[in-house]
Amino acid sequence: SVDAQKVHMRLISDATRRIETFVRRLKSFAGIDRADYTRFDPIHALDDVIALLEPEFRDTVRVTKQYGDVPGIYGYAAEMSQVFMHLIRNAAEAIEGGGEVTVGADCDTEHIRIIVADSGRGIASEDIEKLFNPGFSLQDRRVRASLSLFTCLSIVRKHGGDIQVASTPG
Repeated sequence: SVDAQKVHMRLISDATRRIETFVRRLKSFAGIDRADYTRFDPIHALDDVIALLEPEFRDTVRVTKQYGDVPGIYGYAAEMSQVFMHLIRNAAEAIEGGGEVTVGADCDTEHIRIIVADSGRGIASEDIEKLFNPGFSLQDRRVRASLSLFTCLSIVRKHGGDIQVASTPG
């Protein structure tokens, strides 16, 4: 029937748009279009990473975005997207049974701040000091830092920034 054909065409059109959006975000994340040192939008990069990660934890973790007015920055966009991917994935994995990851961005006159917070059980102060050591891991206590946080810190420092951690067990 004509109505069934219209429904099928709408479904095909919607699926095509979703695939196009996914491929665009995947290209953006992979840095295919921007492998050089260039100006990029950190909010756009965060949104791409969140969209790519969402299928991994959409049933257990809610992502809340709190973005201020953040200008574009110069850097290696693909590397910074990798940092965002590691930090957001680590935050989601720190949550047991369901919770929330908040991703924020704001700036002052000198710095842009990207904030990733989770409702997980927290990290002991003696472990925070070790988080960025190569190979550090607390697998049995749900912190999966390993080499990824060491790499994140190296990339952020390469861009003139730093990573700070604040956590309290419980």
